[in-house]
Amino acid sequence: MSAEPLLFMPFLHKELCPAALPPSLLHLWPGLPNPQKGFYVPADFPLTPQDAAQYMEYALGIGMAAADKAPVSSLLAAEKQMRHPGIIKEERDIQAFAQGRDPERAASWHREEARLAAQKALLRVWLLEERLLEIQELEQRCQALSNDFGAMLGVELEDAEASALLLAQHAQRLDNSPVSYVSWHFLLENAALFLPERSTLLFTDSSICSELRELALPFSKVQDELYLSASAQPAHRPELAEAPLWKALGMKNARPERPWLAKVFAFLLWDGAQ
Repeated sequence: MSAEPLLFMPFLHKELCPAALPPSLLHLWPGLPNPQKGFYVPADFPLTPQDAAQYMEYALGIGMAAADKAPVSSLLAAEKQMRHPGIIKEERDIQAFAQGRDPERAASWHREEARLAAQKALLRVWLLEERLLEIQELEQRCQALSNDFGAMLGVELEDAEASALLLAQHAQRLDNSPVSYVSWHFLLENAALFLPERSTLLFTDSSICSELRELALPFSKVQDELYLSASAQPAHRPELAEAPLWKALGMKNARPERPWLAKVFAFLLWDGAQ
């Protein structure tokens, strides 16, 4: 196995991760203050933790304003005050870049701009996942209230029938929720700007695993005791393959204007994990 970090994808929150996974598993921290235990914290985020928290407040304000159909022009203007000082300085020189007087500095500016956009994307994903967790908690409360109400009326279902019905209702509600839809391609490309090359990325979602297998990456079964000691059946032992990110995302070739796509990662598929 790689000496680089082992990270769970495509969610950032630990609460959205299956329970039966290796203890060395990490989750990507988006740069907020007070990183929690069990998270990988990149050292090269363009925003300070305080600026990242301020951007989260801004993003939440945009969402609430949109939901209330309120003007968001003031919030959009406020974002300009939350930009990294180094980026502001580079933007002042953009006219010189456009005239080709300093191509090296222009390339540096574009890299920093991409990193800033990527961190903002991770912060928005974090915020969306928080809403998803709130929805799940609300569903559990409603479920408990429904069970209590049924007990008061003396209405009971067979255990198996009740479990199947509740699971089907839960899945349907999540499928219909826009909060649960964050493309793993989107998350992974933005995360790649801050992950060390050859990091191991663990996927347990069956649809994502199937998609990666269809790309004909050189997967092989993992025989590491770390995984064999878990509760998965032998037929569902994890598979590992190394590939450049652009290939894992289904692209036909690399993109020179997006150099982070050339990073090589180890893709670990374990859709047998529960």
